[in-house]
Amino acid sequence: MKDRVLGFNKENHLFQPGDTLFLAVSGGPDSLAMLHFFAGIREEWELDLIVLTIDHQLRGIQSAEDTEFVEEYSSNLGIKCEVGKVDVKKLMSEAKMGTQEAARELRYQFFYEKMQNYPSGKLVFAHHGDDQVETTLMQLIKGQYPNGTPVKRAFGSHMIIRPFLSLSKKEILDYVEEHELNPRIDPSNEDESYTRNRMRSTVIPLLHKENPNLVEGVQRVHEFLSEDDAYLYQISEDKVREISTFCEQKVTFSINSFQKMPLSLQRRGFHLILNYLKVNALFRNNNFLAFSEWLQSQHSNSVMTLFDDVIAIKAYDTCIIQLGSIHTEPFQRSLHMNQSLELPNHWTVSVRESNEWSGSTDQAVVSFDQLHLQFPLKVRTRQDGDRIKPLGLNGTKKVKDIFIDHKIPLYQRDQWPLLVNGDGEVLWIPFVCKSRLAQPDKHSSVWVSMDIK
Repeated sequence: MKDRVLGFNKENHLFQPGDTLFLAVSGGPDSLAMLHFFAGIREEWELDLIVLTIDHQLRGIQSAEDTEFVEEYSSNLGIKCEVGKVDVKKLMSEAKMGTQEAARELRYQFFYEKMQNYPSGKLVFAHHGDDQVETTLMQLIKGQYPNGTPVKRAFGSHMIIRPFLSLSKKEILDYVEEHELNPRIDPSNEDESYTRNRMRSTVIPLLHKENPNLVEGVQRVHEFLSEDDAYLYQISEDKVREISTFCEQKVTFSINSFQKMPLSLQRRGFHLILNYLKVNALFRNNNFLAFSEWLQSQHSNSVMTLFDDVIAIKAYDTCIIQLGSIHTEPFQRSLHMNQSLELPNHWTVSVRESNEWSGSTDQAVVSFDQLHLQFPLKVRTRQDGDRIKPLGLNGTKKVKDIFIDHKIPLYQRDQWPLLVNGDGEVLWIPFVCKSRLAQPDKHSSVWVSMDIK
């Protein structure tokens, strides 16, 4: 077994002499064999080993006994052991998660916290070849891309590695027996209410009968797919970065440019954006098709909830995927002469007396004859029935129609400020439209200038 694991390690560049390895150990056969294996090569490879074990508090005293067993076994080997204790049921209730999902989330949080003081540390899992087969088949059954379990992947600034993927379950059990290890047995692994357990007990044995080299074959296919996937992801990332603007909480891109990409690149680009926004990988798999259909729909302005804390906004040719939701509380503020006012959308409007009229066509600046104004002015969000007398046009026009004509995104319209005279007449839609009062006449003498930033 040693030769198999070290050969696999050499091929995939997983660990090297002098590394700090965090071993995720539950006390079961697989992880106990992994702990015993690395303890055996520790001196030869000059490895710094730290065991991480966690009590999920799902099996009462048995869970606590498992962690005590791992802690004692690690101590006998002279290896440091960090023990965590998490409340899975509490997270299930608060976040509406399933048992496995909540346990995984808390487990990874614990691992992440313990590794922070070791910048080059690597997290080692004992997943084996049969796990790879199970994961691949389960993905196919669910209609997901069969990318299986990666041999290694980024984990924040660290790496997760799986050097036992080269081994079958039988090889691990033979190793356990050969070295007279006495692992803990989790009875939930026999519970066939879990899909993975049913696969393990019924489907996988049949596949092994059909192909004794099942593990090697599936791992080889996984490697082929991973190589192809990495290439396509790189192309997708290059394309997405060409057409997108990345900010801390959101990513904005051209819908037309995105849809010109092949569908396989669109799918990967979607996942890359979610990865950038640090969306939990567990939630990503089943949303691309719905997102793609929504993006192609005829609605030029709409919002789609991707996950509880992630939304997609479509505004004509622009799509924004962002964390959080849209808050559109109406507001109204009074504005007096020689005052600057910061608005809820973070714009600042200023008003001051002036000796001359600003004839600028800049929609961020406007001037009015003071005789036409009734202070205090109002700065507020739009209301039903709002109309304006546009400069250069006869009659009035609905503010709603002006927003549409200028392709102001729907999600912005309810927060767009309007400057309103004291008598209720709309004077200015900043950056969009000025009223007919924003022009001089022969009686004008004192001007009021305004700008917005």
